[in-house]
Formats: sequence, C-alpha cells, structure tokens
Amino acid sequence: MATPPPWADAPPWGFPLVALAGTCFAVNSTLARVAYDAGSDALTVNTVRACAAVVIVFLVFRLMRVRLRLPLRTRLWALGLGAITAGYSYALFKAIEYIPVALAVLIFYTYPFIVAVASWLLGRERPTWGTAGALIVAFVGLSFALDIGQGGLDPLGVFYAALTALGFGAIILVQPYVTAGQDSRAVTMHMLATTLVLFVAASLLLGHLALPKDATGGLALAGVVGFYCFAFVSFYIGLSRIGPIATSLAMNFEPVASVVLGHFLLGQHLRPGQLMGAGLVVAAILASRLLSSRQR
Repeated sequence: MATPPPWADAPPWGFPLVALAGTCFAVNSTLARVAYDAGSDALTVNTVRACAAVVIVFLVFRLMRVRLRLPLRTRLWALGLGAITAGYSYALFKAIEYIPVALAVLIFYTYPFIVAVASWLLGRERPTWGTAGALIVAFVGLSFALDIGQGGLDPLGVFYAALTALGFGAIILVQPYVTAGQDSRAVTMHMLATTLVLFVAASLLLGHLALPKDATGGLALAGVVGFYCFAFVSFYIGLSRIGPIATSLAMNFEPVASVVLGHFLLGQHLRPGQLMGAGLVVAAILASRLLSSRQR
C-alpha cells in the first residue's frame, strides 16, 4: 500500500489558503512597481510595509496568545535572521526596479536549489539523481527565461534578484536550528521587528522618504501593505495546518501569478521562449519538492 503524503490529514482549505497567500505576494510585488512609477522606491516601500506588518502581525499573534519572549541566545540569532530578511527584501524590491517582476520573482524561487546544493556541501543531505536533474532543468529554464546571450535585461536587476535567492536560502538553512525547541512565531516576530528598525534607521539616516506623487501610486502603496500583511498571516496559518512540504508546493503559485499580473497590469510581456523557460523552472521546483517529500 502506498504511503499517503504528509499533508493527507490536513484540512482541505489549507492548500488553497497558502496558494492564495502566494498569489497575494505576487500582487504585492506588482503593486510595488506601480508605486515606483508614481515616484516611490524600494526603501520607502519596504519601510512602509515593515511598519504595517509589525503592527498587524503583532496584534494577530497577541490574539492567538503567542508567547513572544525568547531566550537571549535565540533572540540574538533571530535578530541576525531579521537583518538578512531586511537585506533580501530590499534586494527583491530593487530588482523589480530594473527587470520585469515575473523574472525577479522567478530568480528568487530558485532558492530551493541553493538550499539543496548548500546542504550537499555541508554534508546534511546526500545528493540524488532526481534533485540533480531538476537542478539542471531549472537552470536551463532560467537561461531561456532571462534570454541569456541576448543582452535584453539589466544585469543589476538580475544581481539583486540573485541576492534575494541567496538571502532567503540562508534563512531556510539556519532558521530550523534557531527555532528548535522554540515557537517559530516568536522568532518570526523578532525578525520582523528587526527589519522595521533597520528600514526606519536607513530612512532617517538618508533623510529619505519617497512617497508616491499621485493617487494611483498611493493606492498601489496601500495595496502593497494590505496584500503583504494578508499574505504573511495566511502563509503562517497555512504552514501550521498543512506543513512545510505542501506549503512549499502551494507557494509556487507566486511566480505563475507574477507572470500573469505583470502581463495584464504592467504590460511586461514575456516572449514565448521566456515563458517556456519560466515553465521549466516552476516544473523543476515542483519536481524537486515532490521528490524531497517522498524521501522524507
């Protein structure tokens, strides 16, 4: 008899909720680009978003009666992870300034392969032919998606997006050791608070706050805050109900939604070859995660 998947007993609404969260993250990124066109920038959007996120997530966790205190050592690690979170969040929003939203998000979603390679090098996991094959397919797809050799994309945007994947990959590698024996929600709250402090400090030091100059941009910035907070809370609720494997699969709606939203809202049209490449990347990520779930 086949072994049921680890999320077989999860509530039926869990997977759609996480898929909706991934879609809302995509809307958040798309609206950030609209805010940029109205005069805002990555630092301002991140600062405003962090302010709202800390307040809303704190209230949600208090309603859930989450104990937010952490031991000193865990707290220090959480603050360090928060600094990395601030870095990769800023890098993603900078990437959106230079390259289409869909491609920035697609590069970000290569982080599972960064985690896999790092785990192999650190001796945490043994490489498998299936994951190695998925890795090759993903990078072939990425080369098509980015039109490598055609010179059509700003390399600075690709660089920022790659930093995003590296930063999030580092968090995935380290966070399980930080949250071991602790409530991961308390760690998350400390991380969010750190991002807020860093973004506010950077804005004050630079004397910089580039708010949108028209109503459309203002609504877009408000949308960034609203969709991000909803997605963030929904993601963690879904994660607690269906587990990390199903959550990682459902989150693949984000790059797909980014392609669709970029096309219809921003006029960022990808060529057929780029769409094929994006499809290969998403398929490779799905395959690698399914293989990982079977191994576990």
